[in-house]
Amino acid sequence: MKKRIARVIAAMVVVCNCIMPITISAEEYDKCTKDITNVNELDNRFYRKDEYLVVSNPSVIIEQDSIIFESKVGVSEEELLLLYNDYLATTCSQNSLIKKDPEILLKGFTEEAVRKGIIENTPLQRAALTKAVVRAEFKVVVAGGSKAGYTTAAALLDHSLQDAPANLSYTTSSVFASQIAKSSECKSIVDEFKKQVNGSNISKKTMTGSTVLNSTTDLHLAYNKVSYSAVGNKANGKWNLTITFSDKYDFETQTWTNSMTDRKVVTILNNYAAYAQSIGAIVPYNIKVSVSTSF
Repeated sequence: MKKRIARVIAAMVVVCNCIMPITISAEEYDKCTKDITNVNELDNRFYRKDEYLVVSNPSVIIEQDSIIFESKVGVSEEELLLLYNDYLATTCSQNSLIKKDPEILLKGFTEEAVRKGIIENTPLQRAALTKAVVRAEFKVVVAGGSKAGYTTAAALLDHSLQDAPANLSYTTSSVFASQIAKSSECKSIVDEFKKQVNGSNISKKTMTGSTVLNSTTDLHLAYNKVSYSAVGNKANGKWNLTITFSDKYDFETQTWTNSMTDRKVVTILNNYAAYAQSIGAIVPYNIKVSVSTSF
């Protein structure tokens, strides 16, 4: 399939620089990725809603999510964006009134794909192509966020750009845990726990509550309001404390827009964010991050 796409792209460039995009079958777009090593474990169709994929290295998730995108769509997000942007360049130069209406633009893109016989004229294939393009646009937002230093927020957004993202549980050794452990909010929870156990004769304690992680922009974009459970055990005069932060990842358009300065990213957020959520291109999932300390 990749060879066919390469030929199509080459023909497009040589002949007329207009859309000759991509063949996406409903079966290819929707199929399970069992044949890709270490990727099928990320497909939430194999997980109950209360199950979590335990992760220590976030870069593994980022890399595997990109593999899932390409395996289902049949082309990388960069190649898909090239095709869509070529279409936009032609269409918007002819009609500037529609350049900020993503629904009209995406409908025109799929119409062109149907007219050229690139996809079948079915609701499923039209929806598949539309969602793939929107997700490719948001891969640009992911890259922009990472470049701006919001690496955690970018990774969590990237993971949401699939039909069934696995719930994620980051271990105490992960960089995500280290980031939260250094936050003022986490330190306040530890201080409160210390206050409650100091001078007592207990050896076990659980403290629960909620907090807003917003001491840095990255934390604010990634989590914001979270619940937590702090479980402590005392042995040989020393308390060992594990705090598990729980959140439902749900993309906040306005927060991202207010935090980004890259004009391309802001344009995508303004033009596509609401539509992306309406068609299910950005999918919420649950996340847990565990932090450990002792005193």
